Amino acid sequence: MKPVYAAAAVHVPAPPEQVFALITDWPRHREWMFLTTARQVGPDGVEAYTGVGPLGFLDTMKITRWEPPALVCVTHTGRVVRGRGAIRVSPQHGGSRVVWAEELFLPFGPLGRAAWTLARPAGLALLRHSLRRLAALARTPDRPGGRTPGGWAGQPGACRLRLSQGLVLLRADLVHLLDQVVGGAGPWPPP
Repeated sequence: MKPVYAAAAVHVPAPPEQVFALITDWPRHREWMFLTTARQVGPDGVEAYTGVGPLGFLDTMKITRWEPPALVCVTHTGRVVRGRGAIRVSPQHGGSRVVWAEELFLPFGPLGRAAWTLARPAGLALLRHSLRRLAALARTPDRPGGRTPGGWAGQPGACRLRLSQGLVLLRADLVHLLDQVVGGAGPWPPP
């Protein structure tokens, strides 16, 4: 089955180190990600529940690339959410630019693709809303950016993202970006 793609970008008026620490402080996701709570599981796993009460889904992820303060890549391994994603933080105009990109394989076959056609605009709006909340949280002076979890070592060259400078990423750019996320990546953790 063909994957679907989603991406959004935002300028955050805070340095990359602070922004990356906030993004990777998994318990703080509830403060900026729409209806989502998250936690670290083991040295390289993350679980995120999106929903209200029993109406929602669990997104299990394995961290496949860790390059503070610039990049975190994951593979989604759950029953509902499968695929790969990346969040890139780079310096921009006295702050940071955050790009969040996902390549997802939808459940339920053709029915899932049809549902995505209808749900995509709302999904992208929620993605952008979450990034705006992240930006607002990062610029709040009484809220530290979070902590940087340890335990992940980088693999040079395993995950290079080529990002568009515009706020809108064209599908071809996104496909290339996601190909680069896993292109050349070896087993995790490295031997």
